[in-house]
Amino acid sequence: MYEFWRKLGTQFSIAWLLKFPAGGLGPPDEPAEGQSFAQIMDHGCRRVTNKDGGLGLPNSLLYWHWFMCCVYVSAFFPLFFATTDTSLGGGWSYGSMVWISMVQKMFIFWYCWESLGLGVNHGPLHGKFSPPFTDWWYRFTPGVIKYNAPFMSWLPLPTRRTYLDWVVEVPLTYGFAISCLCSQVPSETPFMRALTLCALYEFIFDHGQHLHLYATQNLHVFVCMCFPVEQGQVAGMQLFISWFYACSGWCKIGPWFKYLNISNLLTAKFFVGMPWSHWFRRMVFKNYEKEEYEYTTFARVFSALCAVCETSGPLLCLYPYDWRVVYLGIFFFTAMHIFIIATLIVDVFCWNITDNITYVVLFVCYQTGFDYAGLRSMHPVMALWLLGHALYAIWGNMYPNHVVYVAAHRHAAGNFAMGVLMLKKDAAKKLDKLKAHASLPGILFPLGEEGASTWGGQWLGFYCVWCYFWFWNLPHRMLTTLMVDQIDKNSGDFRKDYHLINSVVFFDALVAHLRFDGLSHVKLVEEVGKVCGFDEGELTLVWAGAFPSYPFALWNRTASWKIIDSNRGLTKEGTYGVELLEDSRYQKPSDCAVANPYLGSYSPPTANKI
Repeated sequence: MYEFWRKLGTQFSIAWLLKFPAGGLGPPDEPAEGQSFAQIMDHGCRRVTNKDGGLGLPNSLLYWHWFMCCVYVSAFFPLFFATTDTSLGGGWSYGSMVWISMVQKMFIFWYCWESLGLGVNHGPLHGKFSPPFTDWWYRFTPGVIKYNAPFMSWLPLPTRRTYLDWVVEVPLTYGFAISCLCSQVPSETPFMRALTLCALYEFIFDHGQHLHLYATQNLHVFVCMCFPVEQGQVAGMQLFISWFYACSGWCKIGPWFKYLNISNLLTAKFFVGMPWSHWFRRMVFKNYEKEEYEYTTFARVFSALCAVCETSGPLLCLYPYDWRVVYLGIFFFTAMHIFIIATLIVDVFCWNITDNITYVVLFVCYQTGFDYAGLRSMHPVMALWLLGHALYAIWGNMYPNHVVYVAAHRHAAGNFAMGVLMLKKDAAKKLDKLKAHASLPGILFPLGEEGASTWGGQWLGFYCVWCYFWFWNLPHRMLTTLMVDQIDKNSGDFRKDYHLINSVVFFDALVAHLRFDGLSHVKLVEEVGKVCGFDEGELTLVWAGAFPSYPFALWNRTASWKIIDSNRGLTKEGTYGVELLEDSRYQKPSDCAVANPYLGSYSPPTANKI
């Protein structure tokens, strides 16, 4: 079938849509019989880093997502001009309400765009394509599993979406959002406060949707929009977004960012099958030809410089004395967003476009630099909200097992909590009891039940992502050690006994986009066990947590790991450190035995706890 479409595409000169950047089609060759899990990972990592192979994604996957960014912008601006009097408050002059209206409407429009599944992490690149744009399906369906706020775990809140959730998040949210978009200036209508209350409800009672709608940012911007400009609205938005991105850059300062940063480039379309591809791999790996993936000084310095630039951009925009410093900050800010859109294979493109446009409008078009006059006149309630949120984010950087990484603004640092689900094949049918949208089985078993048993069937469904994450995320190296230990103890032949599922992919599909958050899986895996009726040992989560950010990592460079049975709960746990994962002896997945000393710190089985 693929060959048919490829030939058809060639006939009509659209072969570029189906063309791979380089290398053979589909997965790498079948690993040798009897290879261990770590050896199979070596096999996959060889493909991921291959200068002519990479992930083997056809052009169409990325072009589809980039095209959706064009659709997004093309849909927003006609709506804005149709609903806004552009002579409002002095037209396009400095300080005009036209600029404020544009910022407000873009955030609200993006909020709706994501709720319909038209934006981030959807479409062919992420396997969420059946039905198209799956988040609306989840949002409109009572009874599906939901994730409450982690700080509300002491209350017996419903773990299924209720009809109250449906009322708040469908007719009320869309009704208030449409009313705001149709007004001249949303913040001057009562609908803005009503929409903010709906977002606040999700933050507490449907945290999964809070994450999915990027309300980790939008909720706080909406709070600022509930106050008039005279009471510090602009200063509040400027301050929050600057804090948001300064945090996002600051959390990257440390040993983990080089993993994510270099992996992005290794698999970017501009670094696979290019004349400079081999040179770049030799620059970032000490022994690339020997398939040893210890990073070079160049990789560390380059990534540290990228993190410093990302942190500095929003801070420079707060400088009050020289417009040239502000413009330098805007340059760093914009360059960072362009770099992400151009290189990242995870679709966060509409998000980056929205933030870049709104930030430039607030710091250049509306006025140059920060609104210090608005800061002095800021309403005390807004100031307390922003201060409370800042403390919450700081707590999440200090204790990453207490606050979801996106709520603490620890974005794309290579320091994520992640896990893998080990599902016994003879119990896989129990997943049918889950109330989920139609793309869930396709994510788990992309080539059907039989195909999922083969290397080819699980390449895109599991190994491709898993091997990519081994380079992309430092805690994933501990996860490899845990997986090898679990397989050695529980399976004679893991490829015949188990389906292996990346937990971030599974729960992103089940709860309609948790934004690759791994912390939620600690709670959700037991909920899945209850719904499906898994017996002990049939579904197990192997999980590795994140490290604290700097400066807290100066005195605590350890993270936690857990083994959780969906029926029994927590069975094993321990801690691990940065130093061992960066040991010079740990240069490829099959070297994971280096981390074995950390497997002895088991605690007795207790009630599940984070």
